[in-house]
Amino acid sequence: MSPLIAASGVENATLSNVSPSFYNRTLGDVTNLSAVELRRKRDRERYASLSAEEREAKLKKNREYKQRKKDI
Repeated sequence: MSPLIAASGVENATLSNVSPSFYNRTLGDVTNLSAVELRRKRDRERYASLSAEEREAKLKKNREYKQRKKDI
């Protein structure tokens, strides 16, 4: 184990035990995001900005798509 990892206290870090503040620090700075992370961040912001009716329409469309896919 490297001294850097031991000093930071993240030796046994997994997705289940990493605090939310860790994600806020890493995702807050857009310059350090990969293309996939940046796309997911934009998608989350876009979804959060939807009105209640638009959100319900999107959820309904997704449910219908999943049902059609299940029936195949």
